[in-house]
Amino acid sequence: AVITTEREFENDFDDKKNTITITREKIKEFNTQNQNQLFHHIHYLNRHGVKADQLNYAIEQLQILLPNYFNSQTYIGVYDVDSIIPNNTLEVLIKDAIINKYPNIYQQPTFYFNNYKILPLNLNGLLSKSFSWLQSAFALYHESNMFITQFGDKKRLTRMEYCIGHGMFVRWSFLKRIGLFPAPIEDTRLGHIASYIGEKIRILPVFDSVDVTIGIKSQIKQSSVWFTGEAFIIEDLKIARRIVPDLSPWQVWLAIYKIYRNIVWVTRAFLLFAVIIMLIVKRNYFSAYLTGFLYLYLPLFILYLNMPIIQTLTAKGRQKFYRNIFQTIGVILVTPIEFLIMSIGPTVGLFNFLAYRIAKRNLYLPKTKR
Repeated sequence: AVITTEREFENDFDDKKNTITITREKIKEFNTQNQNQLFHHIHYLNRHGVKADQLNYAIEQLQILLPNYFNSQTYIGVYDVDSIIPNNTLEVLIKDAIINKYPNIYQQPTFYFNNYKILPLNLNGLLSKSFSWLQSAFALYHESNMFITQFGDKKRLTRMEYCIGHGMFVRWSFLKRIGLFPAPIEDTRLGHIASYIGEKIRILPVFDSVDVTIGIKSQIKQSSVWFTGEAFIIEDLKIARRIVPDLSPWQVWLAIYKIYRNIVWVTRAFLLFAVIIMLIVKRNYFSAYLTGFLYLYLPLFILYLNMPIIQTLTAKGRQKFYRNIFQTIGVILVTPIEFLIMSIGPTVGLFNFLAYRIAKRNLYLPKTKR
């Protein structure tokens, strides 16, 4: 089911062709080829709704269209339109779900390399490549930990896990239990709720690859939206308590820890550069270089070393190495700037979250260009 909204008309490139008309044409073409109504187009007649509203509306429509599909073994899978996945993704999901007795949530690991090749060799292009590597390095770190945990000792301390709206599969019975996708940021909040009630998010061992945003303004908007979802810590704790009334003190500690992590996210770039500048002023140059390398470049170096494995597990032809030495040097030079941009975004997201709470205005949901 492809979901469109009234906001698609904001991106008109042609009076006769836009996202909605192209969607209708393609779905008709696919269904004709398959001689079956496998594909559906659901249009959300509201330009002010958020993604959670659109998904929940689509689920209501699908229950009418396909009532027999909604049972205890049903998964609701979500992708953004820029996702590229291996052809065997759903087969892997089916096999793993049967073997592991239908876990409630799957998350497909995501890398941010789709429009990696087409970016121009200019400041915006270099910053976007740096953005893709920094964000992918973070995803690799976080999702690898989730993957290790699901095979490790169950007595390990619980940590706040997360979902992202690319390659997210939620079991229908569980989604009903929490009241469908929580607004305004459906994926991050779903991860919070699952963490509070002790519901493990299972990693699906095939990679999804998505676009990065191009341009400084767009990147700030994107990271501000990501942070906004992280800010609904207390609201998600309240939802979790409705589902499981007798939550342990550890779940409350998770909320406190997440608030601390959000503070780190907003301030990390500013604090890092303050420390480096202080070390340089004190002429402790080696410590300054080492601090910058460990925090900024070591994660990228580890990601680079893992690229051959990543290439084999993602859709073919989508990931490219830095074969151009000048681009590599350029990305290395702009990485500190990009890291600062990725901290400015959460700062904007914090103000947007406060505006939402005070004025109930959806200021934080820009439509980022792809």
